Amino acid sequence: MDVISPLKIEKVVYGGNGLSREQNKVIFTPFTIKGEVIAAKILKSKKNFSQSEVLRIIESSPHRVKPRCSHFGVCGGCQFQHMDYKEQLRTKKEILIENIQAFIDPSKLEIIGIESQIWDYREHIKLTYQDGILGYHGNTDKNVFSVSMCPIFSEKLPSLLNQLKLALQEAETVYAEIRLLKSHDGFIAAIKFEGANYKALEKLASHFKGISIKTHHDRIDIGKCQIIQSYLGKDFHMDIWSFMQNHRTMAEKLYQYVIDSIPSNTQVLADLYCGCGLLSILASSKSIPHIYGIELNPASISCAKKSLEEFNLSNIEFIAAPAEQLFKHVKKPINFVIINPPREGLSELMLYKLTSIPEAHLCYISCNPTTLNRDLKIFKNEGFEVVEARGFDLFPHTTHLETVCIIKKR
Repeated sequence: MDVISPLKIEKVVYGGNGLSREQNKVIFTPFTIKGEVIAAKILKSKKNFSQSEVLRIIESSPHRVKPRCSHFGVCGGCQFQHMDYKEQLRTKKEILIENIQAFIDPSKLEIIGIESQIWDYREHIKLTYQDGILGYHGNTDKNVFSVSMCPIFSEKLPSLLNQLKLALQEAETVYAEIRLLKSHDGFIAAIKFEGANYKALEKLASHFKGISIKTHHDRIDIGKCQIIQSYLGKDFHMDIWSFMQNHRTMAEKLYQYVIDSIPSNTQVLADLYCGCGLLSILASSKSIPHIYGIELNPASISCAKKSLEEFNLSNIEFIAAPAEQLFKHVKKPINFVIINPPREGLSELMLYKLTSIPEAHLCYISCNPTTLNRDLKIFKNEGFEVVEARGFDLFPHTTHLETVCIIKKR
């Protein structure tokens, strides 16, 4: 393949690639920093762009640092370990501005970064066991590679991996997906298992606080498989298979911002994709008469109801249903909607239902700026505007960013 030199990195785009141009053709190169000059080797070339890798750095950025993880560059988890944290935040803000500047004045956009704990912050990780290898998926070919460390999770990971791999081998595992979670007094493993002898995994109970095994037909829980997590002074029941944020301190800042955005005169609030009900319960501090939390995952709703019972709140109802069934379950006129969809963003049906709410006031929490951009275009076309937006960095050393947009009918 061709070598191109020099190439100047114009910017870094979502996903982590540095963007440069050669003869009006875009070239993407990972693990670069805005302003750097590099020599690049073209790996593949399409009509409108090429993908390359760094051969050498001709002019290095003053923000370039040595990555802490030995897997950086191979692992698909981190994209920004080669940048100091200040540059990571600047880059993320630039990516976010590019995606939402059509909807809000960039000068009004703020990024909230982490004051401490940019390492060892992840609450949970996802591992894959395939072809006898236990590890993460790679950065390019997506094959599983063997992991020996993960500085954004825990220094105790190597010993946990040894115990897991021995048990998976003994269980004659064909394929497994493993979620490892931190708890205040140990670790919990949730294992989605395909193999001959899942009972061999039960011995892991002596090394983990809890083990949850899912086969094609059953779920087997050993030890403590529902955990308590505290946010903004309240304790919540969480199921180990349910969605939960990865940086506790930053999640609290995000949740507080969402709660503060709810108008004081709100009478009916709908919390869509509500998970284990954190925002619904936290919103009760605003003295809202009617709050509805809607979530597809029944295990999450079960945890939400358990927390609700302990808080003895009568103004909240949790419903196990798709978010698209909002109007089937909520008959009262809705004043405020919290939306926290998966990375795929909102479905066409969900967008149609939200834009049909009279005098709608929405809080959209997004973890993907590209699908956020797509959905905001539809809101704008339907007469809505973004009145406020803020980014929250829950994922240091990665390209990811949580964004909260406050949306109103014009």
